[in-house]
Amino acid sequence: MFRCGRRLWTLSMFVFAAVSRTMGQTDPGLRSLADRYWDASMERNPTAATDLGDYRFNDRLFDLTEDARLRWNQTLRGFLKEVQALPAVELTPADRLTRGLFERTLQDGLFEFAAQHRQYLPLDPLDGPQIKFPLLLVSQPFRNAEDFRAYISRLRSFPKQVDDLMANLRKGVSLGITAPRVITQKVLPQIRTHIVDDPTMGEFYKPLQIADAIPSAEHDAIAKSLTEAIRDSVVPSYRKLLTFVEYEYLPTCRDTVGIGAVPNGEKIYAELAYLNATVRVEPQ
Repeated sequence: MFRCGRRLWTLSMFVFAAVSRTMGQTDPGLRSLADRYWDASMERNPTAATDLGDYRFNDRLFDLTEDARLRWNQTLRGFLKEVQALPAVELTPADRLTRGLFERTLQDGLFEFAAQHRQYLPLDPLDGPQIKFPLLLVSQPFRNAEDFRAYISRLRSFPKQVDDLMANLRKGVSLGITAPRVITQKVLPQIRTHIVDDPTMGEFYKPLQIADAIPSAEHDAIAKSLTEAIRDSVVPSYRKLLTFVEYEYLPTCRDTVGIGAVPNGEKIYAELAYLNATVRVEPQ
């Protein structure tokens, strides 16, 4: 259920970055603002930063808590106030384009925040930690021992992310916002895939099996840390998530399929239409 917003965020970041950095800003205030926003966005979504080749936050995971959402909302409001204070008439054509894209990106981010249903539906066969967390292996660099230590740090952060996700799902249940049962059932075998008895036989150990950039003096210590992180953090978290989804969340899921069946379903559908289309449309 998070896919549409993440596509919108990624598209906005690519367009904004491409325009602001390839065309360049001649206005120092706009340049500084754009750089600060980029840094804040990368820190807010560290796995997306890794996807984009920004490796400063390779040891962190996305914060799913409500407090983090509220802080980011205030950050976006601050940036929007600053960008709107820049007089467009005094900017070059390239800077005006950057300013316009910047403002739209911030407004879309605030719209996404207002669509508060989205954090309550973070789990389906195409989204959720059973899909997204293993995708770290696609973009996470494994060039040296330091890269492996950052990766291991992310694995050790996984239990908190799972706990936060379950808290959001429980909040959704209390609001009557749940996923379709037929969809949630498909998630169970996906989660089971990552529950292994031998940590060295799972997906998360594979980077070490093909690594050739770790000095032999550090290899054994990294292998031990990686094995422990998978055994003590990753696998127990997936097992905990499976128990929660199967025995607590699934019984609360709805028999209906369309999002219109949940409270304020028509409003939610309209929000999803915008987040997917990126233009104001009237769903029919």
